[in-house]
Amino acid sequence: MGDPIGLLEEWLTYVNVQLLGLKPVRLNLVKTVLLTLGSGLLLWVAISGSSERTIDSFLKRVRRVPIWKIITAISILLTVVVSYLSLKQYYTYTAASYDLAIYANTLWHVVHGPLFFDSLHNGNFLGDHFVPVLAIFAPVYALWESPVWLLVGQAVALGAGAVAVGLLAQRLTGSPIIVLVSLLLYVFNPYLHLIAESDFHAMALAIPVFLWILYCLDTERYWLVAALSVLALCIEESQPPGVVGVGLYLLCFRPKLRWMGTGLLVGGALFFIVQVTVLMPYLSNEGLLHWFRYSNLGPDFKTAVYNLATNPFFLIHEALLKDYKALYVAALLYSVGFLPLLAWREATLLVLPALLMLLSQHGGLYKFGHHYSAGVLPFLFYSAMCGLATLKGMLERRDLTVLRSNRILGVLFLALLINNIYLAKWPRLSRIDAAHTAAINRVLAEVPSSASVRVEGNMLAMLSSRHRIAPLAVSIEENFGWWRPDCIVFDFKMVEQDSRLLSARKALMDYLTGTHEYRLRDEQDGVVLLALVEPSPGGHARSTTQP
Repeated sequence: MGDPIGLLEEWLTYVNVQLLGLKPVRLNLVKTVLLTLGSGLLLWVAISGSSERTIDSFLKRVRRVPIWKIITAISILLTVVVSYLSLKQYYTYTAASYDLAIYANTLWHVVHGPLFFDSLHNGNFLGDHFVPVLAIFAPVYALWESPVWLLVGQAVALGAGAVAVGLLAQRLTGSPIIVLVSLLLYVFNPYLHLIAESDFHAMALAIPVFLWILYCLDTERYWLVAALSVLALCIEESQPPGVVGVGLYLLCFRPKLRWMGTGLLVGGALFFIVQVTVLMPYLSNEGLLHWFRYSNLGPDFKTAVYNLATNPFFLIHEALLKDYKALYVAALLYSVGFLPLLAWREATLLVLPALLMLLSQHGGLYKFGHHYSAGVLPFLFYSAMCGLATLKGMLERRDLTVLRSNRILGVLFLALLINNIYLAKWPRLSRIDAAHTAAINRVLAEVPSSASVRVEGNMLAMLSSRHRIAPLAVSIEENFGWWRPDCIVFDFKMVEQDSRLLSARKALMDYLTGTHEYRLRDEQDGVVLLALVEPSPGGHARSTTQP
């Protein structure tokens, strides 16, 4: 019984896969304890009448706690936990660090130049994704060149989002209980954790920015609304629809703020059009790079807009009917208990950001997967809080005893919370090979800080603070298409489960050592470092394409 958790995991996997046809089971000690305790609590509340008194006593205690303490405690806890989990993925090389490496390498070039150059794509990153907001990390990155700033910054941003959620819930209802419920729906939302688990993406910053825009609107801090809206436009090309959506909401449902609604609508729409038709194609030199995700709408942006504007049935089919996209919308709403349906005016804020994803033919987008849901989540949480305020008013008018209504709501909330905890996976931390991690660290310590590098994907982010870095390509020729790296790092243990990739890596290594251009510098636990026999002057790559 050396590893009881591992044995239990294997047994449950056998039952799930062989008998039930489901996915393998990955146990997490904290998550498993939460699910077990939560399920027991749910069962007790559901079947025991004595639970009504206990629930009432608990709620009375919550009402006596100052709201600011609830908000502070939960936001700090979320920031600390997400920071820890993100950094653990980073330092154990279990994360798919490709995107993190892109952002970190671009940030290195913001500090050192050329501005916004991305070595992994050999071009200006703003032509790939329009993220000038990345420059806000430059001052701290100049102090210590590490992707850690991005991971911790993202965790802090999500914590700041929790503060906005708490303040909005307090303003909408004044109830400590609803503040706590709103924060728990935010903290345990599986889409939020999917964003945090997917390394760093600038889109995650949209969550706190839009939540604070909505809070500033409710508190009449209009100059902050304007400033944060400009910031939102600089987060990524996917965020202007959110600004436009806020403008439309103000025009339709806040008559006194139509002047601001008009400004956000016009400014956001114009900026979006300029972004995708002028700025990004110019900076990429290849047109709109990610348009293939929307080629189902037409061959280019102008044609797509015309098709959608002139054929509403085409829009409905592409957004809701094709590929069962309506089910993914239902799953998104279910994560907050369908509460936005009780606040339909505020729920309209979801429409434009959600359409941007649903109209795509890319599965990650229309399924609200990976980090793509970040543009929708702030409006989902806001409309859910407004739905809670509506529900509170409805219950106060119903002829239900307080104890009975608290028990019913407790069952529903616990069931939703347990489901969300189950879906928040962080799967890359289920198995960590400490010996292999140590071997990687020892090998990477041999790579000069100024050397150009091609490296296995799990090590990209760790080596991203340099002028030239790129992932190992499959074919031999691709690895030398732009420049000849000073160092090449393999991780045969990481790719051993992929026979095709393993064969390609072995062929590349045989070619490199066979030509005698590279020599073996270090090898530990399947991690291999090859160094160029005659590196270019100063340790930099002999580049065939200068930025």
